[in-house]
Amino acid sequence: SHMLLWGPYFGGTGFKKIYRCPMKRRPTSVSVAAEDLIVSNTEKDLRSCGRITHKILMRSSVMKRMKLIGAYRDVELTQPSPTPNAVDAKIQAIQGTTPSTRPEDQPFTVWETQCELDLDEFIPAGSQFKGEGIPLPFLVSMDKDTRAILAIRRDWNEDDEECERRRMYVRYPYVPGPGFYGTGLLNILGNCSAAMTAAWREALDAGMYANFPAGMIAKLGGRQNTSEFRLAPGQFQPIETGGLPIGQIVSHLPFR
Repeated sequence: SHMLLWGPYFGGTGFKKIYRCPMKRRPTSVSVAAEDLIVSNTEKDLRSCGRITHKILMRSSVMKRMKLIGAYRDVELTQPSPTPNAVDAKIQAIQGTTPSTRPEDQPFTVWETQCELDLDEFIPAGSQFKGEGIPLPFLVSMDKDTRAILAIRRDWNEDDEECERRRMYVRYPYVPGPGFYGTGLLNILGNCSAAMTAAWREALDAGMYANFPAGMIAKLGGRQNTSEFRLAPGQFQPIETGGLPIGQIVSHLPFR
């Protein structure tokens, strides 16, 4: 439900990741934010992409568990440092949240990439691709800060003679766009929203001037201390007119 509302309807495209979780030891289906799925905008669909990268923010405890169960290599990783980002800071300011300041709470950034690599030593001996130098699909996990390779796995079914890449991600576009990502309600209603905002502001300004009208005052009437009067109900403010009728000193604006 979260993916449908904030993915296709508002953002234009929602993504689901279907895989076997090594920690849960069962098939898992989770939603992936569009900003965390790195795909070239020139691609048309996920099946024809040469590279699909999922940006995963992983807590330190989860990283240690993944190493313990053998999902990742037991390599030395440095504690990640916070990297300020103007876009993330703006989103956090709008949401009213603040990032954690403790260094030990900073999550690791893992790039999990479905890509094509020429690793002939990992191709089965009886395969038709053995020794042909043809890149085959592999799933590569890498730590962003240290550039350490955490895992490289075969990304096709063992009994698949054509070695076709497994389908891990499913795309749900709202309105197909010219590029890879779709068009959502925020894009479609963007101009209408701007027009409605302008209309609301005009209505509010008109109501404000109708209740508290502005006007012009003659220089002769400006001899008092101020020409700005904010009167409470039932209050009268003395004004210097120089002996002239007050209607000749103060006048409303010629528009409403």
